[in-house]
Amino acid sequence: MLIAGVGKLEMIRGSWIKPGAVIVDVEINRVQSEWLVGDVAANEACHVLAITPVPRGVRPITIACLLNNTLTVFERANCAFAGLREE
Repeated sequence: MLIAGVGKLEMIRGSWIKPGAVIVDVEINRVQSEWLVGDVAANEACHVLAITPVPRGVRPITIACLLNNTLTVFERANCAFAGLREE
């Protein structure tokens, strides 16, 4: 897995990435007034298993992590509450 957050336009070349990698490109770089690209040269990374699109590629991952953390807190709170009730 490669998580790219360098902040430089297409800095990570496709030849640097192992085949079958999963790439999360978190940076957004503006090329012209309306064109957005990431830190990974996505057109060169055709041999990877998956790559997040730029823009809007990281939002689903962020939401999934937030939901996972919410569930963990809920489970811990219920275990703590259940432990207090048993005593």
